[in-house]
Amino acid sequence: MMSGWNGKNLAVLNEFIKKNRTESGVSKRSVAVLDWDNTVVFNDIGDYFFKWMMEDNLFKYPDWKKISPFLTDKAAVILSNNCVNNNGFIDGSVKRCNEILTGIYAEGTLPDKTPAFSGYNSNLFQPSYAFLAELMSGYTIINIRLLCEQAVKEAVREKAVFIYPQMKWLIEILQENGFDVWIISASPQILVEPFAKLAGISEKNVIGIRNIVENGILKPDFKGCGPHKDGENALITYKAGKRCWMNEVIFGITGEKALFPAEDISKRPLFGAGDSDTDLEFLQDVTGLRLLIDRGKPEVTKEARKNSDGKWIINEPFIH
Repeated sequence: MMSGWNGKNLAVLNEFIKKNRTESGVSKRSVAVLDWDNTVVFNDIGDYFFKWMMEDNLFKYPDWKKISPFLTDKAAVILSNNCVNNNGFIDGSVKRCNEILTGIYAEGTLPDKTPAFSGYNSNLFQPSYAFLAELMSGYTIINIRLLCEQAVKEAVREKAVFIYPQMKWLIEILQENGFDVWIISASPQILVEPFAKLAGISEKNVIGIRNIVENGILKPDFKGCGPHKDGENALITYKAGKRCWMNEVIFGITGEKALFPAEDISKRPLFGAGDSDTDLEFLQDVTGLRLLIDRGKPEVTKEARKNSDGKWIINEPFIH
């Protein structure tokens, strides 16, 4: 895929992949870790899915006091007073309820712009990101997977969210040259899995927000990572949480050490790609080449432009 790459980026990528090619059958393969939304794909599948579920009244009505440990009492009261329980589901057609939930999900704020959440570690957890996964609770894993697959199909058909051809090419050429390619996303894992398949990524190579499943039903609680146990809800695939999940799942680093760059350089990714400040921690761990899809996010853009170790390349979004 030649078009869309800025400057010498395509040449740099091809040379890097050629230099680091691993023969098939070799057990120790180079690892590539890529963010998903706005990096591999245009737009955000979580945003699409939230709107899709709301419009079709598909979110099960939760106990607002238990849906998130970080939702403020004020937010729980506002949601209880404005969102109708329609036969066990949130009635998304109620305009006020829709506006309140959208504000909480998109901005983490209430209608008066006060915070909807409090008490979390902002380097490990973003409650507005987690809110979608929490709202998916109450479904059997079989039924929510069917809904996720249907939403992905509709998003792609509508071209609301789709895989960049340039990134599909990049994934394919990395895999053809022996790289073990992983996706790490702050969207719910069960939602990213069917989408990643379209880019040739198997489910076992997808890491996203992971709900705890009990008796086949999704809970509004999350799997833990590093020193944080299941159900603590202290960490998701966000900022340093992305590093933790990468270290633990891909490289087998556990406990407190999972929160920090791997001491063993061989247990770090050789290639990485992202678009946001929330990707910076795991991208800093990359030892070979880092690709930034530059959407003007201040921290990661500053780091990439400084390029102190010469391992960054910057590309504009393939669609503006």
